[in-house]
Amino acid sequence: MPLKNFTTDLANYKRFSTRVVELNHFNIGGDNYIRLQSMTNTDTQDIPATIAQASRIIEQGADLVRFTTPTLKDVAALDTIRRSLRVLYDIPLIADIHFSPKVAEAALEVADKIRINPGNFVDKPKGVQYDNKLYKAELEKIKKVFLPIINKAAKNKKAIRIGTNIGSLSERILQKYGANAQGMVQATLEYLEIARQNNFHDIVVSLKASNPKVNIWANRLLVAEFLDKGYDYPLHLGVTEAGNGIEGRIKSAVGIGGLLIDGIGDTVRVSLTEPPENEIPVARKIVNYATARQFSTHLQSIDKPFFNPFGYEPRKLKTSLDFNQPKVIITLFDKLTKFDSIVKPDYLMTNNLELTESYQNSEIKLISSKLSEQTIPLVNVKDYLELKLNESFVIVRYKDLKNKQLLKKLAKDDNVVIVFEPDSSNIVGQVRLFIKNLIDKNIFAPVVLKLHYDDQDLEDIAIKASIDSGIFFIDGLINGLWLEAPQIEPDKTAEIGLNILQAAGSRYFKAEIIACPSCGRATFDVEKITNLVKERLGHLQGIKIAVMGCIVNGLGEMADADYGYVGTGPNQVSLYQGKKLIMKNLSQDEAIEKLEQLIASNQNK
Repeated sequence: MPLKNFTTDLANYKRFSTRVVELNHFNIGGDNYIRLQSMTNTDTQDIPATIAQASRIIEQGADLVRFTTPTLKDVAALDTIRRSLRVLYDIPLIADIHFSPKVAEAALEVADKIRINPGNFVDKPKGVQYDNKLYKAELEKIKKVFLPIINKAAKNKKAIRIGTNIGSLSERILQKYGANAQGMVQATLEYLEIARQNNFHDIVVSLKASNPKVNIWANRLLVAEFLDKGYDYPLHLGVTEAGNGIEGRIKSAVGIGGLLIDGIGDTVRVSLTEPPENEIPVARKIVNYATARQFSTHLQSIDKPFFNPFGYEPRKLKTSLDFNQPKVIITLFDKLTKFDSIVKPDYLMTNNLELTESYQNSEIKLISSKLSEQTIPLVNVKDYLELKLNESFVIVRYKDLKNKQLLKKLAKDDNVVIVFEPDSSNIVGQVRLFIKNLIDKNIFAPVVLKLHYDDQDLEDIAIKASIDSGIFFIDGLINGLWLEAPQIEPDKTAEIGLNILQAAGSRYFKAEIIACPSCGRATFDVEKITNLVKERLGHLQGIKIAVMGCIVNGLGEMADADYGYVGTGPNQVSLYQGKKLIMKNLSQDEAIEKLEQLIASNQNK
């Protein structure tokens, strides 16, 4: 695939310019600030509960609220909910539609915007082999069904979100393009072209995946297509099934923040398996920190990609050191810490001799700026050039790239790790410029990004570190993360680093839990079951477990999971191994036990 650009400058922030879409006198896109939204997880027909939850979401600062609206009864309930909420709040309400064009049309009488999913709105056949003739016939069918909805939206001055999920791509798209970024973009463009052909432009677009890498690749590819075609539709961002706790926040910050830093995104939803009102403060932190880059130092421009922005092609390495997978380094601030067998860094930096001796027999390697036989030396450029060292970590800053002697030695040394410490407020831009310079000068040593945070709040550090570093692991540009966070416990610092690598798909240190945020379709308490799965199975390395509240998106979103716990009816759960149904119609408690047994039996083979 040619290296199309998805931004005009990779080193400096510039927001992708989009048209303004108006919802109930409320604007999305253009120069408007990035809107925050969430989605209720109550049964929409439980009107009091839904009103109460929507009110909590709004009170947290949401600009939009979305509601599950699968039936005409839900549309009627949403009308009542709208009338009640409008007494206190005048914000847009969104109806989330699956499967039913009839419901979509009805919802346009009530909601300010509807969200339709190209994967399940018209296309439903399974087991059909699509040749060109059948493919075109299906597109004509889509036009026939979609046109009345477009006309209704135009008449009522309502908006439509074309919301594509990788987990629910149609069989037609899967056969032609596959479950990948290209498939997501093509599925979206098909619907968008129909709207354009009929002069309807009040459209917001979203492409979402539970995998932050795919999420970023797909949205970059869509923006690249928009730039080619001259399109300017606002984009809604989110990472589906992010989970909960610190992992869910990191996964969201990597997958959403990694787009916002390059000016992509006009609305955001963080999908946590928690009460939905919890999503808004997290979304605000991600948006505020990522978009603050626009106020940072302006650097030399990078007008063309020097890496593949649409797929993983890691920077070439030439080293004798063990950097086959990215490493986590933390600084130990004069305090002995006990790390468990799973959550531990690869390297510890300490100049305290007593602490150094305490970790001598551990699997953790030690770094120190005080030269000794027990530690790997950490040196500055001057000492690196003057001393004869077998293995070393050398701190390099951007200005050091002017040192020809340094560059010459780095190009020949396969026993050195470059520790890059940004000294610009524009961290993203400076890291990209630094790595581009190394590539241009044929320097293939591992690069560790060193970041320092004085925050006291764990969530704040996790979000900032995820945005500052996650994109570089997704793009294959760096080989390690060194975190300094003196205000939090060292084991928590290590956990943040490891979770960032896991969210970026670079390294897995525990089970990957893919959990939906729950909604009115869920057939069990998704948050409770997710916590149980994490508690009982989260320690298992190298496997992905999906917890899906319903069958609508469940089977698609868990497509790359090793095991799935999927709701199929009231207190009914089916278990999957890969895409294969193993057991069905189990109770919740029984399903947890059976899932544990299934995984154990496969691991013992």
